[in-house]
Amino acid sequence: MKKQSGVTLIELLIVIVIIGILASIGVMYYKGPQQRARDSRRKSDLGQIASSLEMYRANNDDYPNSNSGLIVGCGSSGTPTDCTWDGVSSWTQTNSAGNPVVYMKTLPQDPHYPTSGYIYIRVTGVGVNNYYLCANLENPNDADLDETLWTSRCSGSYNYGREAP
Repeated sequence: MKKQSGVTLIELLIVIVIIGILASIGVMYYKGPQQRARDSRRKSDLGQIASSLEMYRANNDDYPNSNSGLIVGCGSSGTPTDCTWDGVSSWTQTNSAGNPVVYMKTLPQDPHYPTSGYIYIRVTGVGVNNYYLCANLENPNDADLDETLWTSRCSGSYNYGREAP
C-alpha cells in the first residue's frame, strides 16, 4: 500500500493558530510606537498654540475669548470669528490698522481624533487671566497624563493640557 503525503487538517489548524498569535503580538508592538508618536505631536501642537496665544496677548493685552472649545480670534479685530482646528485654516487677524497678523499659519488638528481633538478655554474672573488647552493622550503610561486635573478643567474627558504661564 502506497503512503500518501500531505498535510493533515490538524497540522494546518495549528499553523494558522501560530500565525494568528504572532500577528496579534506584532500589532500590539506596532500600536505602542504609533500612540507615542501621536502623543508627542499633540504635546508639540499645544506648545505651538500656547506660543501663539502669548503672541496674541502681547499684541492685544489679553487672551482671545473661547467659544465651544474654539479660539475666537480669526478675522477682523473688531469682529473676531471662531478659528477651527482643521489642519488647514490659519489663525490670522486683521489689526486696527488693516494689516493682517498671522498668529499660526495652520491651526493644527489632532492626529487621531480630528473632529474632537483640541479645545481652548478662556478662564476669566477677578484677578484671573488664564486659559486651558486640552487634548487626549493615547498612551496610558505617559508621565504627563493627568486625567483628574484636565477633565475637571476642560469640562470633558481630557487627560493632558497646558495653561497660561
